[in-house]
Amino acid sequence: SAIELEAKANEQGGLFRAITAKQIAASLAKNGAGEIKEADIDIEEPIKKTGEHLVRIKRQDISEKIKIRVKAK
Repeated sequence: SAIELEAKANEQGGLFRAITAKQIAASLAKNGAGEIKEADIDIEEPIKKTGEHLVRIKRQDISEKIKIRVKAK
């Protein structure tokens, strides 16, 4: 499944601010994923462009990748 986030971006899809683990955690909680802490989210490289990105959620008993879809606002 994918989580969708919106962020301000230029015409080339470059974000004015990188998407943070805190924003992803808040979006997951809002979408019913339960309590996921910022520290549970592993972003391999900063998300600075629109499009699809993979991040890893790591908790005590689970490690899975989720897709983050970033759209221009």
